[in-house]
Amino acid sequence: MIAKPLVNGLTAFYFNIPTRRRKNGCPVPNERWGENYIIACGEDGTGGRAAVLNQMFDEWERVQKGLPISSELAPRIGTVDWLFREYKQSKAYLERYRCGLV
Repeated sequence: MIAKPLVNGLTAFYFNIPTRRRKNGCPVPNERWGENYIIACGEDGTGGRAAVLNQMFDEWERVQKGLPISSELAPRIGTVDWLFREYKQSKAYLERYRCGLV
């Protein structure tokens, strides 16, 4: 998370993937969360949207290293969510998506 002071005196919160990770194909989106810290990081600073995006980023890094996915967010094997996730990570889907056919 990045906190930036705004002209009006408030602070805005952002989530940005490092440029070198983005160049390596990280699909986790950069996001502007606005001025609400609770939405960004949760009431205790360990939750909110930051926790979700950090888990997604950590999962992507594990896949890049060839390690198994062990995230709470990973769908159970055999479910429809798992099927779509597997397809969207396949070479066939990624090639079609990059070519703008999907």
